[in-house]
Amino acid sequence: MSSAPRLEDFGPGAAGPADTGPSKTYLAGFEDGVRAGQHAAAQQQDHLSKDIAAHIRNTEATRAEVREELLAAIAPVIDQLTRAILPELVCETFVPRLADAIRHAVAEAAETPLVLSVCPSQQTAVAEALSSATVRVLADPALSENQSRLSCAETETLIDLPALTRQLQDALVGLLPEERTSGNG
Repeated sequence: MSSAPRLEDFGPGAAGPADTGPSKTYLAGFEDGVRAGQHAAAQQQDHLSKDIAAHIRNTEATRAEVREELLAAIAPVIDQLTRAILPELVCETFVPRLADAIRHAVAEAAETPLVLSVCPSQQTAVAEALSSATVRVLADPALSENQSRLSCAETETLIDLPALTRQLQDALVGLLPEERTSGNG
């Protein structure tokens, strides 16, 4: 015959195993696992940091290459702008812009007489453009085309569009990459 199954006694007076917590072997294994996990995480972090740094370097290199290619591609446009369009634009807009500046100056200094000195070849065009303004237009042989000097009481203002054009041309040309002269580059 079989005997009745034995059941553990959980009653109030029953003696059970002492509540001592996890064993030393378990704790040592747990600590080893934590250290191994921390080491693996540190290695993964280092690997990710190196990958991110490499991607940033690649992005910077690609950005520099794209910028150089873009500037090389627009170099003909900038060259055309600085050699042909900009000087022509300055010549075409000198008189209207000058007239606008004079009208603005007259409005600010209504009681002060204004004297505008211009290149002799532009005196007629400027005088016609300023016919409604109270400005005396004089020819000054010392001024070249597209230059003028506006005199008002104690101040004088030189308007020099050729110099401005040169500054704009230099600034635009400064955007372009230097010409490569080496054989491998």
